Amino acid sequence: MTTPTYTTPPAAPSRTSPSTFSSRTDAFLSWMVTLEGELTTGTSWMALTAGTVATDAGAASTAASTASAAAAAAISASGVALYVPSASYTAGDTVISNTDYQTYRAIVTHTGVATDPSADGTNWTLISYNGNADVKVGEFMSTAADLTGLGFLPTDGAVYSQSAYPTLAALISPGVIDGTTYDPYNLPSFPPGRCFCGLFSETGGYFAGSTANASERVYFAKTTGDVWARLTPPVTSAPAEVNFLSASSDMSYIAAVHATSPYITVYSRSGDTFTKMSDPATLPTTTGVHCSISDDGLWMAAVSSAEIRLYKRVGATWTLIADPPTLAATVGSASWSPDGSYLAVGYLASPFIDVYKRTGDTLALLARPSPTSGTLVRDVTWSHDGNEFAAVGNLCWTYTRSGDTFTYSQSLGTNALYAAEYSWSGKYLTMGGTTATTGYIYEKLKGRWVEITAPAVTAPRGGMPMSPDHKYVFITNATTSPSTKTTYDHNPETEFATPVYTTGSVDIPTYIKAETV
Repeated sequence: MTTPTYTTPPAAPSRTSPSTFSSRTDAFLSWMVTLEGELTTGTSWMALTAGTVATDAGAASTAASTASAAAAAAISASGVALYVPSASYTAGDTVISNTDYQTYRAIVTHTGVATDPSADGTNWTLISYNGNADVKVGEFMSTAADLTGLGFLPTDGAVYSQSAYPTLAALISPGVIDGTTYDPYNLPSFPPGRCFCGLFSETGGYFAGSTANASERVYFAKTTGDVWARLTPPVTSAPAEVNFLSASSDMSYIAAVHATSPYITVYSRSGDTFTKMSDPATLPTTTGVHCSISDDGLWMAAVSSAEIRLYKRVGATWTLIADPPTLAATVGSASWSPDGSYLAVGYLASPFIDVYKRTGDTLALLARPSPTSGTLVRDVTWSHDGNEFAAVGNLCWTYTRSGDTFTYSQSLGTNALYAAEYSWSGKYLTMGGTTATTGYIYEKLKGRWVEITAPAVTAPRGGMPMSPDHKYVFITNATTSPSTKTTYDHNPETEFATPVYTTGSVDIPTYIKAETV
């Protein structure tokens, strides 16, 4: 039956308007006769609709019972328990949602949270496939089911034609397809001995790395195309082995911290010549362990074993500015955002992480990111768009920025780490560890970091900076520091390789969405 309609009533008669009373009364009585018929039709429609609703409710109740029984059977078969609100969960635990009955894995250790995993992206990530066709190209699913016939590809590094999956190919590797294997490559005349740190400029093709050579504590090189050339060392060398390096994006300014007074040495570049700048009027007083120069070359931080020094550059002079307020005593690292708007500080003990915002020469403490790393932080480093930073210690924790708010994003790596570096493009995040063979490279896909193949690492000491074109990775370590050059294991013009990513369980493979079905 068609949904009934009712005629709009005319204006009602009123004794306060004698001139219209009679005509309005006639019209109103006529409308009431019409309404009587409409009400009769409407009453029949309501009775029929009520019966239909009752029938549908019974069917829904039966379906819900069937679904509940199926969910209980699935839970029993999977061995994964239902989520218990406000219970304690350790990162890696798996549960089944009480809302959508999908399986979720805890991404952080937490307790006392009542929100169901299906609505709690801070603490949980979906690892089961829900059959939803709205899953987007590039998103990952981990499930025991075989999804290869549903528009997914295994994340096993296999090579596919770009023309077969153009959307995914463009997403994984915009522009040039990057290689996934590495060949050792020695920079020309790099001094023998250990190297604690290195970095590449974004523009100009420059590289700088620390050395054990007393007359060349910082090695400089430049590339033209694919050919590297060693540059003449600065006339004035740093007085001791360099513990950390930082530079502006074009390497016009580069800072080196070390264990001997003046504890920090800063160089400026003119053409291909690096020259020591005058020391700041106020210097650190103990061994330098970390430093940072903002990408724009205007702000500098120097961290020693007992203090932090912050500077701004005016012309060729570095001038001390006031320390951040409420600074904890165990500073281990400090890093300026690319434009110097924010300063992230890592501590060797609680509170582990703080972020400050700069206005003029004054810094104000922002709300502390939550959760923090919960353990010591050796290095903090920013993505070059200023929208994310990584805190490195026993693991690597990443935080994303929205306005002045920083929110925990991911925990990366499985071993203790010394340092991390974002590639200039923001596509990769590399890390060097504190134990033999610990090195990681992550690629960002659909807003999430996914581990990919890294070069072999021996006795690492620091980070693994990557050149802007992604062709070179420099491996710092305690004995010698060769760089490595990526090579292609497929045709970069016509093919692409899926990322290598697993859950760690052979029973739960991971897939990447390759097309819409």
